Amino acid sequence: METTIFLAQIWGPVLLAIGLGVLISRHRYTRMFREVGKETVALLLSALIAIAGGVAQILAHNIWVSFPEILISLFGWILLVKGGVLAIFPKLAGKVGRRFLKIPAAIITAGVVTLILGIYITWFGFLM
Repeated sequence: METTIFLAQIWGPVLLAIGLGVLISRHRYTRMFREVGKETVALLLSALIAIAGGVAQILAHNIWVSFPEILISLFGWILLVKGGVLAIFPKLAGKVGRRFLKIPAAIITAGVVTLILGIYITWFGFLM
């Protein structure tokens, strides 16, 4: 559980900040994601960072017992899968991303879900 709390203390504030950022500055985030999607070097670096981060987290924490442990483990696997998709299928990732950015409700929903996860994980990491 020590590793879970440590990772929650990292993930929680990150998710909290991103969720708030998306909700407060939705248009800026949308523009930023569109621009990053056009930069092949940025996509490659994102893929490498996501793969490395996902593998590191999975090696450190792959526990599927309690809800917080499952969430933290899922973050590692999601990072790994995202990085793999960006590295192996960059055109598909770009196509899906562009479609997602065209749906305002999807962006708001993603911001709300990210914010809720951030609040929960931060609470768990620091107050539990």
